[in-house]
Amino acid sequence: MRGSSRANALRRSAYAVTVVDTEQAKRQTIDLGEVLARETPVTVQRVGGLGSRTSFALGGLGGERLRFFLDGVPLELMGYSAGLANVPVNLVDRIEVYQGVVPVRFGADALGGAVHLVTDQDVRKNRLAASYQVGSFGTHRATLSARYFHAPSGVFARSATFFDVTNNDYDVDVTAYDDKGRERPVTVPRFHDGYRGVGTHASVGIVDKPWADRLVLQGFVSAFDNDVQNGATMDHPYGEVTSQRRSMGANVKYAVGLGPRTHLEAIAGFTRVTTRFRDRSNCTYDWYGHCTPPDPPVARGESSNIPIDRDIGTSTFFLRSELAHHLSDDHLLRFALAPTFADRAGNDWLRGSGYDPLAQPRRLVTGVVGMELESSFFDGRVKNSAFVKGYGLASESHQLLSTGQWSDMSRDIFRGGGGDSVRVSLTRQLSMKASYEHAMRQPSTDELFGDGILVAESLGLRPETSHNANLGVFVEDWKTPAGTVRASANGFARWTDDLIAQIVQTEYLHNENVAKARALGVESALGWTVPGGDWLTIDGHLTYQDLRNRSSDGPLAAEKGDRIPSIPYLLSSASVRLRGRRFFVASDVVELSWNLRYVHSFYRDWESRAAKADKREIDTQVAQGAALTYALRTLDFGLGMTFEVQNLTDAKLFDFYGVQRPGRAFFTKWTLDY
Repeated sequence: MRGSSRANALRRSAYAVTVVDTEQAKRQTIDLGEVLARETPVTVQRVGGLGSRTSFALGGLGGERLRFFLDGVPLELMGYSAGLANVPVNLVDRIEVYQGVVPVRFGADALGGAVHLVTDQDVRKNRLAASYQVGSFGTHRATLSARYFHAPSGVFARSATFFDVTNNDYDVDVTAYDDKGRERPVTVPRFHDGYRGVGTHASVGIVDKPWADRLVLQGFVSAFDNDVQNGATMDHPYGEVTSQRRSMGANVKYAVGLGPRTHLEAIAGFTRVTTRFRDRSNCTYDWYGHCTPPDPPVARGESSNIPIDRDIGTSTFFLRSELAHHLSDDHLLRFALAPTFADRAGNDWLRGSGYDPLAQPRRLVTGVVGMELESSFFDGRVKNSAFVKGYGLASESHQLLSTGQWSDMSRDIFRGGGGDSVRVSLTRQLSMKASYEHAMRQPSTDELFGDGILVAESLGLRPETSHNANLGVFVEDWKTPAGTVRASANGFARWTDDLIAQIVQTEYLHNENVAKARALGVESALGWTVPGGDWLTIDGHLTYQDLRNRSSDGPLAAEKGDRIPSIPYLLSSASVRLRGRRFFVASDVVELSWNLRYVHSFYRDWESRAAKADKREIDTQVAQGAALTYALRTLDFGLGMTFEVQNLTDAKLFDFYGVQRPGRAFFTKWTLDY
């Protein structure tokens, strides 16, 4: 109930926010990336199957410009260094998607928006929940969570564990040489694309004390291992390239009321993330998995013809704090402070005795401070949130020049920003929202110092700045004789300077401030539920985004006016759900659902760099899926069983640079909640 009340309050706030309840998704076999793609304006692109690299964008801005949080803390600092798509959906109760303007309580420097994952916050009940999924391509996924509450003392303990494994050995269409040396198109299974992920979170705490509303101590460990089948394209297969990520950390969360009108909440913690990238093969592999050793034999690597064995470690200390004070029943003043301290160093084990840039210590301190005034006028019909933010960055690093001298690249930067969000309720069901923010995004540790795998250091990067605006109309549960209607249309505009882009340089990717960009677009949704019940529900989403390069100088001046490549500009999704109740007992439910996702064709390179006939284009894609679910709920326990078909028509699906995604796949999932 508390989670539902919080979700409704967010929908009626001044922020441009979409709230998704994951109750239905927990019974299905989709991951969080697919949930976002189906039910929110977030654009999702992924390289392959489970565990593969995934990119998210919102309002035309993606990558590091879109921030992810788990219970108010950056996702990578909570043990999920492999990204949002690898967070088990069964451990998340709801998803909040903020478009453009991000509340100051997150202490975020996002430009495109934020995605907030919220777990079950009700610790006052004992609970045991488990899920197990099995399906195509050797996929197994399991979760187990438990919670215990001792009412007399207010002490509670809880834990959550996940385990994922898959071979990702789905068929792909490639070209390969036959036994006579002729290159021909063939369909073969991927043979080196396995993924393994495991992790656990455990916490103990106390609630409802005079000195603490809630005090929680949490610890976590996680590990993610990926085999790498190919690079950015499928031109050359790999047979032995691997990457690993390990995370561990702890944090403490404290919340207390400082009187009837003031509330303090803070979380502080430490996270250690290590990554390793290995590419030391003697072989050249073909798409049949055959190894051809070089002559003479030499360890040369597959991804760049240079053997690679690198690791890197990042230690991060962080604080997220918020002080809220009710000036009156209609005005809330909020102050937030969010510093982060990161220390990074690593090793390139095959570099020899020469200079190793990974071994040089790098330190980065970033901070966001904000103040926000939330106000309500005319009996709540008008809600407004005005805010100011300050962004600070201090980096410590040195760079070895070609002269053999060291150049001090340390610097300090501070900039300000601010904005306003307003919501006007025209009727009980109809409302309008508008927002504007001038924001800055600080370069991340990976962008500045490299990631130890394929991204090189870029110590001179400047922060990105952006003007973000949103204007939307929303219809919430409008009951008519023809059924219940839900609808929204939100227009957005983004003007970004000093855009950080990745440039290919030999064996590395290199980040540079190369461009200015402009994004204009509209995101819309329409839903309908049959009159007198919920046995039939239909929903649809449509996004159009026009992302253009507007640089007049620099490396991309010649492409001024072009669409930014590798980003779809027209996307839509639709779903239909049939629901029946009391099939076998009074408390059961049977659901049959169908979903569709449409992605219009888009270019993989700048439009003006080649004649139209030579442009490399990703074709229009239509993906469908269907699921049959049986759920039983009593006062004591819940049971769910789902059979699902993904990519129902076995369509050829591609994202990014043309890496093929899985074809038709079958999965079943069982859930238990006690």
